[in-house]
Amino acid sequence: MPPRSHTGLTRGWRIFGVALGLLAAGCDDKAGDSGGGGANLQVVSVVCTQESSGADCNVVVENTGDEGAGSFAIGIYAGAEPAVGDAAADSATVDSLAPGDIQGVTLFLAGCAGCTVWALADSRGDVDESFEDDNTASSTPARRRR
Repeated sequence: MPPRSHTGLTRGWRIFGVALGLLAAGCDDKAGDSGGGGANLQVVSVVCTQESSGADCNVVVENTGDEGAGSFAIGIYAGAEPAVGDAAADSATVDSLAPGDIQGVTLFLAGCAGCTVWALADSRGDVDESFEDDNTASSTPARRRR
């Protein structure tokens, strides 16, 4: 019996590799399901302390992407999870955030007594991100110790 040739198998893998490359070149990461290149703003934590007139909230955002993010806003909201463009109770602007950098801001939410507090990074939708589904996080204010 003559030896088997691997030429057909090798050619098949080359064709598969070329097809996979062409397919990947046409993909759009904007849908938020893969971590392709670009900035990625992620709310790392929201810690709020109940005050007599509302809640002081410390919000920490990290750029987990591999490109820098230009100017963007961080907003604070009460109640339901916010969407880009919703009016924030308070906000702060971050001028830029390099890959791997972390930025914290303190925001105030008036009239919040035990409500659910949400923070939204890039609340105006200014940054083209590789993944949009990690821009929010929530917290319930803890009572200040006296």
